[in-house]
Amino acid sequence: MISLHEDSYKNESAHGAATYFYGSEAHGVHSIVGERFASLVQREICARTDFANCRTHAMTWELLRLTKAPAVRLIWVIKLIQAILAVCLVLIFVM
Repeated sequence: MISLHEDSYKNESAHGAATYFYGSEAHGVHSIVGERFASLVQREICARTDFANCRTHAMTWELLRLTKAPAVRLIWVIKLIQAILAVCLVLIFVM
C-alpha cells in the first residue's frame, strides 16, 4: 500500500519527498519489508523528479502499524501533479 500526502510550507521554493515505514526505534521493532519498500519508493521518486531527498523514516502511525500488507506513506512538498506523476512512474517500475 502506498499512502500519498501533500504537505505545505510557506517558502514556495521548498520541495522534497520523505517516505515512512512502520517502526519504532524506542521499542526496537520495524517492518523489514516496509523499510525496503520505502527505500525503493524514495529512491525512484528522487531519481525521477527534482524533489529533495528527505529520506525514509520509521513511524508508528496507525496506517503503517495496522496494515497487514507492506505499507509506506509518501509525503511531499511540491505541486500535486508532479508528485502523482512520479508515483505512477514508481508503480510502473515496481510492477
